[in-house]
Amino acid sequence: MNGIAAAVRSTTFRAVRSMGLNAKDRTLAALKQNLDRPTPFTVRPGAYQSSPVKFSGDEASTIFSVGDLQAAYLKWVFDGGIRKPGDAGTSKSEIWLPGWDTKDKFGGLRAGMVARFIKKAQAGSKKLKS
Repeated sequence: MNGIAAAVRSTTFRAVRSMGLNAKDRTLAALKQNLDRPTPFTVRPGAYQSSPVKFSGDEASTIFSVGDLQAAYLKWVFDGGIRKPGDAGTSKSEIWLPGWDTKDKFGGLRAGMVARFIKKAQAGSKKLKS
C-alpha cells in the first residue's frame, strides 16, 4: 500500500468511526429528549455501541447496535404494538401492572419490589401488596 492509499484508508477509517460514534450520541440524545422520564438503564451509554471499523476490499463499515435488554422493550417505542404475556416487561402468563405505590420516579418498580413479591409468592401469600 503506497502513502496515498494508506492516507485515504486512515481518513476513511476515522470518518466511518466518527459516524458510528455520532450514531450513538444522537440516539442517546433522542431517547432522552423524546421518552417520558427515561430510566438511567434505558439511556446507559454502554448499551449503545458502534463496532470497530472493518474493511472489506475498498469498503469500510461499522455496525451500530442497541443492547439486548434495552432493545427488547424499546421495540414497542419504535415499532408500536401491544405487549403480550412473555414479552419483555411481562411474566410468562400475564402482564403485571404495579399499583401506584410501587412505582419509582421513573414510573418503574421501586428498588426491591420484585424480590419482595417473589418472597411473598414463595411464602404462599395471596395478597401481594407492597
